[in-house]
Amino acid sequence: MYSVLNITKDYDANNSKMSSTIGHEEEDFLESCKLAFKYKYKGINLDLEKPKYTISEIENILNDYDLIATSFHFTVKLSGSDNEFNHSLKIFSKQAENASKVGCKIALNYLPPFSNNLNFDSLFKLYVKRLDLTKNILKDNNIKIAFEFIGPTVSSQRQSD
Repeated sequence: MYSVLNITKDYDANNSKMSSTIGHEEEDFLESCKLAFKYKYKGINLDLEKPKYTISEIENILNDYDLIATSFHFTVKLSGSDNEFNHSLKIFSKQAENASKVGCKIALNYLPPFSNNLNFDSLFKLYVKRLDLTKNILKDNNIKIAFEFIGPTVSSQRQSD
């Protein structure tokens, strides 16, 4: 086990949501790595949704500061429409490939246990079906996923799926 620095933007009261799920958005990756190194953290989370650096640059920065890429955000829209899901799956495939290149082996997210349109059993079956479609991407890139089944406080207010 090792310590991980997770720099997250503040809660945005105007939009009533966190700026990023599970804190995978930092102001500047290089600055986050400098802080992690300074305060003796071993790992740091990656923002692969809106990276400000190329994968090669990220790899060099991690090496320069002797840090491990710990996790990144699992961006697949499991409860979205079929189009949203399929589009997000393509994007996630590239993110998983990039994560693998820098040795990052964990994708994190939360699964809302509710839906405005589906009962619990139907939602569960949808998650199972769609997660099954992600397994080859995960396997090919040696990525494991970790889910929380409740999520951040702001997700407790049902929003349209």
